[in-house]
Amino acid sequence: MRRALLITCLWLLSFPLFAQSMHERGRGGPPPGGPPIERIAEDLGLTDAQKADVKKIFEQQRAKREAARAEFEQSGTRPTREQMQTRMQQDREEMKKSLAAVLTPEQLDKLEQKMREGRGPGNSR
Repeated sequence: MRRALLITCLWLLSFPLFAQSMHERGRGGPPPGGPPIERIAEDLGLTDAQKADVKKIFEQQRAKREAARAEFEQSGTRPTREQMQTRMQQDREEMKKSLAAVLTPEQLDKLEQKMREGRGPGNSR
């Protein structure tokens, strides 16, 4: 009985160590490299003013997505796949237009390249 209790306690105590090792290897917890805006700023070489503007654009897009989600939840309906794709495409175009007003052509090209590579903004690997 004591042996089973000891094994159980050791097993439970091993979880924090396992979680810590997973985090150290980059498989858990917050993404390495700081907040996404910090990585974006570093990857694209943004000025402080550009960084603030890009952060504002991303926050506006997030708020817009959350509002759309709340709208669908309140209506009790679920958008079709086509509706979701259309809305996502419109949001991407709107965000690209907003970013084009803030970023240099070279920075915008670099961001688009990262997104095409599947890394997304600030998701450097």
